[in-house]
Formats: sequence, C-alpha cells, structure tokens
Amino acid sequence: KIIKSERPDLYNVLRQNFPYKRHVVDRGNQKPFVMQPIFSECKGYFACSYLRVLIERADQDENCPSLNSAQRKAIDFLDEICERSELQLRFPMKRGEILLLNNWILLHRRTAFEDFSDPDHKRHLLRVWLSMPNSRPIDPSFAENFGSTEAGSVRGGMMPKK
Repeated sequence: KIIKSERPDLYNVLRQNFPYKRHVVDRGNQKPFVMQPIFSECKGYFACSYLRVLIERADQDENCPSLNSAQRKAIDFLDEICERSELQLRFPMKRGEILLLNNWILLHRRTAFEDFSDPDHKRHLLRVWLSMPNSRPIDPSFAENFGSTEAGSVRGGMMPKK
C-alpha cells in the first residue's frame, strides 16, 4: 500500500516481469532464469516474490534479459521502503525456536551474526518448505518457477541432493 500510494508509477513497474536467475541450491527448477513479477494479484490475493540477489545475478548474466532504468529505480525504492524502521520487526531467534512465514506476503532477512568455531556450538539452521492446503492462488507467470499456481497446490521447493 505504501509504494502504491507514494509511487504508483514504480508500483506498476514492480508488477512487470523481472528476470530471476535460478537459485544455486534450487534443484527443482533447471531453467537458467525465469521471468516473474515482484508484485502480483490473483483472484483478489496479493503476492510478493522478491529476491534482489537473484534479479541482480540475472542482470549480470549476458544470457538473461537486462533490467531497464525504471526496473532499477523500482527495486531501489522497494529497498528504501523496506529499510523504514516502522515497517520492521526485529527479534533474536533462540535455540529450539521455530518461525513460520508466508513468503508470498512477508519479506524477511536475517541480520549478521557471529558464529562459533567449535562445531558443537556452530549455528544450525534448518529450512522447511511447506505447501499448505489453504495456500493462496498466485499469478500464472510464476508457473515456470514454482509449478502449479492454483490455490492449495504443492509448488516450488528444494529437491534433495542425490
């Protein structure tokens, strides 16, 4: 809502397709890149899919489409909005805690941390990709990257190493 009200021109750019390089650990999608929007709406459900690092990797790859100046301006503005402290929630994760997020409506990242050199005390983070039976439908442009876009469908995820 903030971007839409403050910069509707950039909001509309964020609804356009951006090139995303395949994530290096993603074995589920073998395509070198996909085109998908950052903001989308499907059947009344808003969705946001934003990994700037994958957009920048695609932009630096001569085999992928390049970003135009409006797209660069739009993601810079999105980052500026995300840096507003009143929109952030910061908290420490403690041993044994679990955090469940809906990646389609919540942007998240971790802050820097100092890890232990002793293997018995090193940070150990497990990520789980849950496909919920009550998930929202997503824009058909995500099909190349996530498979099914229908509500309640299993989509995306990381394939186990063979």
